[in-house]
Amino acid sequence: MARFPAVAEAKKTRPKKAKPNAYGCLNVGDPCRRARQCCSGLCQGKQGRRRCKAHDTGGCAAGAHLEVCGGANVACATSLGKPGLCATTTGNAGYCLAIGDPYPCKTDRDCQIAAGGEHGPRAACVRCAESTGTGGALCVGPASISM
Repeated sequence: MARFPAVAEAKKTRPKKAKPNAYGCLNVGDPCRRARQCCSGLCQGKQGRRRCKAHDTGGCAAGAHLEVCGGANVACATSLGKPGLCATTTGNAGYCLAIGDPYPCKTDRDCQIAAGGEHGPRAACVRCAESTGTGGALCVGPASISM
């Protein structure tokens, strides 16, 4: 009977601890423990493998910026089925927005509670370098706009 060499047990590796981005929160895809760590406010997955998740992307990719923010307008359909435009959140995720407000923000949660919640529970904080007085970000939501 042939004997095989002992197989070394695979080491269990923990995901590297993510460092907060320039907005003080974790990007989409970064390992997280709690939702409040993520710019998106969503930390999902099995314990020990949780990651920050995106919401309301509408098919938009990270890196898109509105024309008023130095990019080019890219059309999309919001999670509410309305016409919208693609942008990139502070958590580096694509987001399909329909309305925006020059309200200073760092995380999506900032926008969801801003002005008594007028942007709604699906609001996001998107990057906009040209947005003066808001720290380079704007609150946006998936509600109707006229295009």
